[in-house]
Amino acid sequence: MKYLFTFIFISALLVSAFGCSSPAATTDHLQMGDQFRAQGKWDEAIVEYNQALEENPESAVAYNDRGMSYLGKDDNDNALADFSKAIEIQPDYAEAYLNRSYVYKMMDKLDLALEDLNKAIEINPDNALAYNNRGAYYSAGDQWELAEADFTRAIELDPTLSSAYRGRGEIYMLQNKWDLAVNDFSSLVELIPDSDLPFYLRGTAYINTREWDKAIADFSSAIELNQNYYMAYFSRGSVYMEKEQWDKAIADFNKAIELVPDEALYYGFRGDAYVNKGELLKAINDYSKVIELIPDSSEAYGNRGKCYFYMDSLEDAFVDLNKAIELDANCYQAHFYLGDVFLYSGMYADAVDYYTKAIEIYPGFSGALNHRGVAYLQQKDYQKAIDDFTAAIEMDPTYASAYLNRAYAYYYSVKNELAVQDFNKVLELTNDPDMVQQATEKLQQLGG
Repeated sequence: MKYLFTFIFISALLVSAFGCSSPAATTDHLQMGDQFRAQGKWDEAIVEYNQALEENPESAVAYNDRGMSYLGKDDNDNALADFSKAIEIQPDYAEAYLNRSYVYKMMDKLDLALEDLNKAIEINPDNALAYNNRGAYYSAGDQWELAEADFTRAIELDPTLSSAYRGRGEIYMLQNKWDLAVNDFSSLVELIPDSDLPFYLRGTAYINTREWDKAIADFSSAIELNQNYYMAYFSRGSVYMEKEQWDKAIADFNKAIELVPDEALYYGFRGDAYVNKGELLKAINDYSKVIELIPDSSEAYGNRGKCYFYMDSLEDAFVDLNKAIELDANCYQAHFYLGDVFLYSGMYADAVDYYTKAIEIYPGFSGALNHRGVAYLQQKDYQKAIDDFTAAIEMDPTYASAYLNRAYAYYYSVKNELAVQDFNKVLELTNDPDMVQQATEKLQQLGG
């Protein structure tokens, strides 16, 4: 799956912008402004800072703090002007550089944002927030080594800085360093145990270490903290899918859909769960909803076509699978199932063509090799069939169906010793009643 993170650049900078330290207030107006700002009363704070500046037009602190109040009002232009004035008055004012970098980020002036972050660190090399925010900047630009170094330095300077653990944990996830990510998100859980996000992030890391029960526990904790956390329901449902607990998966997808009824992804996953339960009509309804929401979804057409095929509705399957290929010529599964449509329609040459195309797109597709072998078997081209079954087995040595099919190809080629070996291998690999019965009957017939 693709990992669902919210990047921390903005949130981290907001912490710095509204939580950074300032020199001691020199007037009552500065103190009153700070009190109003702490309460989110931006206009009242600005009035107080205006009066402070009337008393002392050269107060860098007043300009910086008024700039933060403008930020609270999303007035980036005035905020930028105030932070710049604070820096003009006091060129070594690290917090003003830090705050101005945030404004530049909001204005998409990323080079200027980086310059200010570098300047803040030059002035105060022990400023954990500056390293944190520069790490977020590097992370946004996929400069992962630089980002990791800055987040690590931020943590060294302030081991309680939660955003740095989050940022570094996400960097680790982007580099598939799942165990390191788990460690950082565990630190995040310890620092902010009443927040749903750390549990969600750690649960996502556990998915990638395939620790299903730990992932479920974390997503459940996130849901306990936030009953409307739709991504946690969806992610927990996806883990239940891995554990083949279809009903639990469907219940979680139902909740995610209830919370976000226009998210196609949730319908698609619920459709997959219904397929695994054999409830094909419900799956078709979900895939149809995906198509309604995303009309050019080749995957949804392919999945719905597959369901029609399973229901022996071959004409509907043919239409949907062709539509999937029209939308995405490299949709190998659509080629595969179209091969199945032709195979079951007795059109073996056409089936071979579609299986061949699926294999060209995805050379490691053992299922397509096995099914193409069946088409060759029906054409009595036994050697080509044997070659395909053998290739499928080489890819998956536990592929019981391929052994059974190759056994038949050997049988029809009057290579009885090889047929006996493969029929015996089927009995070794599977408990499937139909396959066991076929292999047993042939072994009795062959005296094997």
